[in-house]
Amino acid sequence: MAAPFRNELKDEDQGDFMSRISILLLALAFVSILIAPTADADTIKIGMIAPEQTQPAYQPLLDHLNRSGTHRFDLVFYSNMNELYADFSAKKARLAIVGSVFYAKVHAKLGVIPVVKDRQNIAAIIVQKDSKIMTIEDLRGSRLSLGYPDSTTSNLIPRMVLWQHKIKRDDLTDSETVFSAHPEKIFFSYAGSHSNVIEEVLSGKADAGAVVDAVFEDNKTRGLRAIHTSEPYPGVPLICHKDESDSFVNEIRQLFTSFRPVGTSENYHFCKGAKSTKDSDYDSVRYLCNIVLGTDYAID
Repeated sequence: MAAPFRNELKDEDQGDFMSRISILLLALAFVSILIAPTADADTIKIGMIAPEQTQPAYQPLLDHLNRSGTHRFDLVFYSNMNELYADFSAKKARLAIVGSVFYAKVHAKLGVIPVVKDRQNIAAIIVQKDSKIMTIEDLRGSRLSLGYPDSTTSNLIPRMVLWQHKIKRDDLTDSETVFSAHPEKIFFSYAGSHSNVIEEVLSGKADAGAVVDAVFEDNKTRGLRAIHTSEPYPGVPLICHKDESDSFVNEIRQLFTSFRPVGTSENYHFCKGAKSTKDSDYDSVRYLCNIVLGTDYAID
C-alpha cells in the first residue's frame, strides 16, 4: 500500500511546500483587499429630505442597490434642503432625491443630471374634516400652511391652483399686519416640511395646508379631508453631478428601474418603482416657476 503523500516528501520539501502555500494565500488575500469595494472609498451617498425614522421603509430599495456588488450605497437623511444642497454641491453626496422645483433650480446653477423619476407629483390642499372651507375660493381670509419655498407639491402647485381660481400672488401675504388690515387676503407661512403642514392643520394653527397626496393619504384618517387635488406633474427625480460618466449614469439608471417593490402599502419615494427621465420632462415645472413664482430657471 502506498504511503501517504506527506510521507513521500522530505522534511525540507515539506517546509518549502508549506512556505509556497502560505505565500499563495497571502497573495490572494492581498488581491482581495485591492479589488473589494471599501465602505469609505466606494460608498455612494444618496441624500434626501425625510425624517430619519422613515429609513426602514427604504431598506428594500437600499438592499436592492447593494446587491449590485459594484458599489456600496447609503441613504443620508437631511432635515432641510439647504443642508442637502450644501453637501451635494460639495460632492459629499454623489446622488440626491429632490423635488422637481429644486431640480430645476440646481440644474440652472450646477447643470445636474436627472437619472430616474418617481411616480407623478399630485398636490392636495387639505383642511380639518369639520372645516367650513369647502372650495378654493373659501380660502380667502384663512391661514394657509405651505411646506417650503422650493417644494413642488407644498408650494408651487398649490399657488398655481390658487392662481387658476383667480387668487393672484398679491392676494397672499406673509405679514400679520397686512392680513389684519386686509382680511380678504390669504395669510401664508412655511412649516418646513409636509409632516409639519399636517400638524399645523390638525392643531388649528393653520386653517388649510398643502402637501403631496401620499402624505395626505397617510394622515387623512386623523381627521383631514382634501378640498382639491391637482393634476399630476413630473415626479421627484434622482439627480447626479454633470461630470459623472455616461456609464455611471446608465448603471444607476438600470439599478433603479430594475427595482421591483413587493407588497408594500407605504408611501415613500420609488415605492412604485422608478422610470427613466430627462431634463425636458421638467419644462412644465420651469414654466410654472416662471408664471407662478416669478422665477426663471431656464438654461440658455
